[in-house]
Amino acid sequence: MRKTCPSREELLGFLSSVDEEDSEIADHLESCLDCQQTVDEQSGWGELDQFRRKASASAEEETDTKILAKDLEDTTVSDRAKNIPRQAGQAAPNGDAGLPRKIGPYEVSTKIGEGGLGAVYLAYDRNAGRECVLKVLSGKRPRRDKNHPAIRQCFREMKSLWKLGLSTISTASRLESDAADTFFVMGYALGVDLDEWVRTNGPLSVRDACRAAGQAAIVLDEVHSANVLHLGVKPSNLFRSHEGSIIVMDCGMAPLIQDELAQADFTRNALVKSSVDFMSPEQARDAKQADHRSDIYSLGCTLAFLLSGRRLFETDSVMQALVAHRESSVPDVSRLAGGAPQALNAVLARLLAKQPADRYQSMAEVVVGLQPFFGDKPAEGDIIAMPEAHPESGHGMKSWLSSIIKRCK
Repeated sequence: MRKTCPSREELLGFLSSVDEEDSEIADHLESCLDCQQTVDEQSGWGELDQFRRKASASAEEETDTKILAKDLEDTTVSDRAKNIPRQAGQAAPNGDAGLPRKIGPYEVSTKIGEGGLGAVYLAYDRNAGRECVLKVLSGKRPRRDKNHPAIRQCFREMKSLWKLGLSTISTASRLESDAADTFFVMGYALGVDLDEWVRTNGPLSVRDACRAAGQAAIVLDEVHSANVLHLGVKPSNLFRSHEGSIIVMDCGMAPLIQDELAQADFTRNALVKSSVDFMSPEQARDAKQADHRSDIYSLGCTLAFLLSGRRLFETDSVMQALVAHRESSVPDVSRLAGGAPQALNAVLARLLAKQPADRYQSMAEVVVGLQPFFGDKPAEGDIIAMPEAHPESGHGMKSWLSSIIKRCK
């Protein structure tokens, strides 16, 4: 561990090097609030976003930050904020009772929702001149600050993901603490999550459901390649952009999820209540022992929801849901979606196998299993767009699927 603080030039040089492996400076930056503040002041948006923008600067396509903040200086109508038009920085409406006007330096516009880890707000960053999303960690337990072990591990994992430079992976761009709260700052996207989409519009077609799950699997395969788990795969974390592509949200949060699930009073835990219908048996048993195959199970639960508009197992309590995921058989696909091909049963059975060893062993295998059900050509009425190329690769989808198949052999 480095005992003295690096110079400003050394800090910015480290952040500019996208191929830099963890080093003394990385370890020092994770634990030294003074150095974090130094880089914050220099960049105007924080060391996390600074690193991510540098990591993807070589790509000709729009970076994650640009896509998630696209045209937000002029357009502030959000599907996630229930289509309430609001000018950037405008105060929250009177109907938002109890809404904080500011969190740290950010002006709060509206509350988007309440997740297992805390509340989520749409806000405006006046310094950067753009809107953002704040995920404020719950204050019900002893406060987690920047030096909490789970927070520091999130920092490491997000840094690994930024090096991938993929616009379909959404992580926090900054971590901040003030006197009252610890919160992540995230990009703001125009679109809707698949949970909201299905509850508003009904189940997806087999083609669209498998395509959405396939796109998510492509992204999660990249996440896993960075030795990062998600552990929160569910419809509300799959975001459909206005262009129809799928963005996987909340990547890099697994250490916090593991820490929260390790707390006492499991069946009353807010995170468990919000995720139990998509949680693998082994993750419910011991989240710190779960591996990438837990994400595969969760994606299977998500696919079942997209096909049916219902939870995989309709239960009345957290405990009943936990038992069902551990013991109940997977419903026939005909019960999930009328007219679905029986061949899809085999895919669901492997996605939702009780034992990790009986599942697909990688997200790459999941893509191959789903591909016959969504194809690579758009059809009239499709709402989930198939990317013309694997993100930032320049290769066509057929070529990329061929590379996936080779990796499965």
